[in-house]
Amino acid sequence: MSLGVDSFCYQHPDRIAGGRCGRCHRPICPECMREAGTAPAGRSAPASWSCERCASGEPPPAPAPRWRPRRAAAAGTRRRTPALGTSRLTPVVMAIIAVNVLVYLGTAHDQASVDARFDMLPLAIANGQWYRLVTAAFLHLNVGHIFFNMVTLAIIGPAVETALGRVRFLALYLLAALGGSIASYLLGPLLTQSVGASGAIFGVMGAYLVLARRSGNETRTVLALIAINLVIGFAEPGIDWRAHIGGLATSMVVAYGFSRAAELRRQAVRLGEVATVVVTAVVLAGIAQLPAGHVNL
Repeated sequence: MSLGVDSFCYQHPDRIAGGRCGRCHRPICPECMREAGTAPAGRSAPASWSCERCASGEPPPAPAPRWRPRRAAAAGTRRRTPALGTSRLTPVVMAIIAVNVLVYLGTAHDQASVDARFDMLPLAIANGQWYRLVTAAFLHLNVGHIFFNMVTLAIIGPAVETALGRVRFLALYLLAALGGSIASYLLGPLLTQSVGASGAIFGVMGAYLVLARRSGNETRTVLALIAINLVIGFAEPGIDWRAHIGGLATSMVVAYGFSRAAELRRQAVRLGEVATVVVTAVVLAGIAQLPAGHVNL
């Protein structure tokens, strides 16, 4: 669903690689290609091209793909969001999956009472049990429910985590879960109970869509996945489509804020990222102060 990090030049991450260095084997764009013959005497190249570092005799640094803000672009040029990365499981994705599975296994023996105490119930939240806005996102009804949620996270999540970094990805996931719960709180009937990570999962898909569009990657597949799941949510009784929409909308705002922050000058990047999280959290907290079932759909 995305171009891997090896598809882009390691010295110019916004350019498609045209080959690999014969010494360090890292992807390089045509501008970085040097004939192997220009290498220092006594060293031979196993391929026709070397990167500029190897051609000059400088040892290449260890590869460490990560979220990096772009340098200020020249006048008249367009800055671009970092490309989406790997499809392999990443640390935060694995940790979230592990937490959900452990919670499910640990509560299976008394699931009914645990759900009654920690699920999403608008009336209980209106009475001060705000923790339900978060705890409901880590509960699941059955094996099928948690399986499909975690498989979707394992497919979509790594690319988003690689693009954003661990801390930003975790912040986005939790804000999406909170946004989904708040949408369910505001739009759902007072006595309707719901559980599941689907609001946060929709959030990860929404973030993928925003980052893919801003980095020029293909978006049709994730658009189709979002559309199909939204239709299923509306068509099937018993599915909390409100949480899906809330998580999707929240994450798209956060992902856009992160991607825009990455285009600022280096000293302003961190401020932009912090502002994105804080403003989103404050807005969600303000919305949560509205009465439960404030909008009846």
